[in-house]
Amino acid sequence: MRLYEHEQDSMSVSDGETSNNSSSSSESDTETTPSETDTTSSETSNCLIDIDFVELPKGPPPKKICLCSLDLTKRQAKIVEEAHMHKKKATAILERIMGCPNTFFVALDVEKDEARGSLRLLQVGLDMVATDESAAAGEGKRQIATTMRVPLQLVALGTEHIVNKWCPTDANAFAHGTPTYSEETEILGLIHKILDCARTTGNGVIVGHTLQSDVGWIEGRAKQLKELGLFSDDIDFSDIPMIDISILDRSLRGSYQSRKLAVIGSDLGVPFIGDPHNAGNDAVHTMECFKKLATQELGVRVYEQLL
Repeated sequence: MRLYEHEQDSMSVSDGETSNNSSSSSESDTETTPSETDTTSSETSNCLIDIDFVELPKGPPPKKICLCSLDLTKRQAKIVEEAHMHKKKATAILERIMGCPNTFFVALDVEKDEARGSLRLLQVGLDMVATDESAAAGEGKRQIATTMRVPLQLVALGTEHIVNKWCPTDANAFAHGTPTYSEETEILGLIHKILDCARTTGNGVIVGHTLQSDVGWIEGRAKQLKELGLFSDDIDFSDIPMIDISILDRSLRGSYQSRKLAVIGSDLGVPFIGDPHNAGNDAVHTMECFKKLATQELGVRVYEQLL
């Protein structure tokens, strides 16, 4: 049996209305609509789902099919499918840059002024790790040895006092160095330079947790400030290789639900250092989770080679 769009309304008719309709099949009621007389012709376009029925024992009628739940199931399956595709893309990115000198990864995290409904940035955390010329020696060994690491906590001047449920920790509570206080436009300018470097070398990768949210926020804020004449550049991540550990985690679990950064780290055995929701601390933790996921799940060892 197949369920059609025009049957959805008939399924919601009450029992009383159904009995009335069945008893009033006179000649005066023989007028039909095109959809009723030509079901087979519209079968392909209107069919929502094929359903196989079996002989059921007598008893209470089966529950009605909820089309909303069917749609939700499809959406959930689509999210899982996209997560699997992201995992394949992440693996391809790492395999492409294995053994390449001057490769760099940048873990990105953004804390925003969401409580006030503005696009203003409060903190940007960056954890930059890079290889040097010696990386070519590792070619073919499915490993990427980084020789430099620079974690940064960038705080927009005039916002360091803001603490709310979206940014609950002190901007100074950076566990991996000393915070840097700069104008918001200077922070955006640094991000613009990092993206330009990634395009120039072809070996730069942005890493994050729920990355599209942070990327969209940065692009939107840069556009807003440019329209106000306060920032001169466009920031565009669309052509930059990006790996989102929250999507990788969904793929590995076969789940449509994302998990918090601290939960992912806990499952991977990566301890969180410092206060969460401090952009710099979150960026460092994201990088550590990424290295663990790359090594354990993607088959590419990413590790620090101390010189």
